Amino acid sequence: MEKFCRFSSALNKYVAWVAMILLTILVLVVLIAVFFRYVLGDSLPWSEEVARYLCVWVGFIGASVALNRRVHIGVEFFVDRLPPTSKRRVKLAVEFGISGLLLFITYFGIELVVFQIPQRSSALLISMAWPYASVPVGTALMTVQCFNLILEDWKKLRCF
Repeated sequence: MEKFCRFSSALNKYVAWVAMILLTILVLVVLIAVFFRYVLGDSLPWSEEVARYLCVWVGFIGASVALNRRVHIGVEFFVDRLPPTSKRRVKLAVEFGISGLLLFITYFGIELVVFQIPQRSSALLISMAWPYASVPVGTALMTVQCFNLILEDWKKLRCF
């Protein structure tokens, strides 16, 4: 269990760096596109597509980092009114539900990627499997982080 927590922590640090790098590239692409369009008067046909795909990738892998840090939004109005033990149990049940949903999305995301392999993007002419791959990759990363949260909460519940 401790090895998995260390693995999850190391993975989260790596994913956070990848997200920062992709976000930096996204900002640079948008700035270059704005410069070309409004200063030089000529647009780059590929810039909008690259920005869109990078935005999707940053969103999905960034969601994994957010899940690890427990900063996703949630409605905790009723849960906050429960006693501590019940609160932990509800939290654990929600995390199991989220894990199940993420595994479901990962599975069907892989099928979607395979289905999109022959299709090409209009400007970049790359396989649409690359942008669609953000779904199973992101949800798989979120699943790992969610399992880590389950282990942490399970340990707290047993020690309480």
